[in-house]
Amino acid sequence: MNSGKFAAVDLLEARIKHLKAQLRNTAAASIYSDGTGTSGKEFGGLKLIVADAPSGAGTVGAIDQAANSFWRNQVSPAAVFNNTVALSRMNTHYLSCIRGQDKPDLILTDAEMFGQYEVTQQQLQRFTDTKMADQGFVSYKYKTSDLVYDENCTARRMYFLNTDSLSFKYAPNRWFNVGEARQVTNADYEIVPVMTMGNLTCNNRALNGVIISSGTA
Repeated sequence: MNSGKFAAVDLLEARIKHLKAQLRNTAAASIYSDGTGTSGKEFGGLKLIVADAPSGAGTVGAIDQAANSFWRNQVSPAAVFNNTVALSRMNTHYLSCIRGQDKPDLILTDAEMFGQYEVTQQQLQRFTDTKMADQGFVSYKYKTSDLVYDENCTARRMYFLNTDSLSFKYAPNRWFNVGEARQVTNADYEIVPVMTMGNLTCNNRALNGVIISSGTA
């Protein structure tokens, strides 16, 4: 079906390109996980560090969040989030994440909440961030923070992040490490495993927060 050396090369290049895109998308989606997906093999991501219920039972980084109030992120519980109340909710939540000179510098959200915020800004196009646009992101500026739409963001969530408090750690010998080809026993082809190990870490959860939307009405 793909005879000839040139056809084989074309097929291989296409599959490698597809693999790279799939790896990027899988890793990007996993950044929002709580670390329990795929039998606990996902990254411990924003859903764990910037939790919907930070005072509930559970440990983050081996610290009991229920017993240690300092180790809790900020949260604005589920409520209506539309263009009428968006700025009010965001202003209040932004202040809750400030500690001295530490403040959120990145806001990530889904399509619905981004759209509601965008309505409040469409007459103020000077608030768009050209640098982020040049990098392919759909974004606005909110105060001093970049507000970015991310298709991987958990639905109806708007994360206020202090990136100085966050870091992604990975195992150097397992950072998209390509393993040896393995023959599939019941098929006429080989598979090549690609392995990675990492985790999102945080040194101060209180500097980060999440607004939860119950919908637009």
